[in-house]
Amino acid sequence: MLLIHGTRDDKAPYEISERIAKSQTNADSSLWLVKDAIHEMVFRTHPEEYVARTTAFLQTVDTDLAASRVSNMGMLESA
Repeated sequence: MLLIHGTRDDKAPYEISERIAKSQTNADSSLWLVKDAIHEMVFRTHPEEYVARTTAFLQTVDTDLAASRVSNMGMLESA
């Protein structure tokens, strides 16, 4: 899970995302706290970093999924 939250969000306190991030057990989960960003404006204020971070996260998820499929195929073949 990738959480993105601005520290000046007036609709949902960023501490909520901090608590959610701390409860995650998946190693790929992470939190990007964006200093002084407000609700729903992170992309507008940090477009390059937003694209870079979300792309990297999705590539990690895709790599993990592909590795899991390969591992599962090996298990099926040996059964």
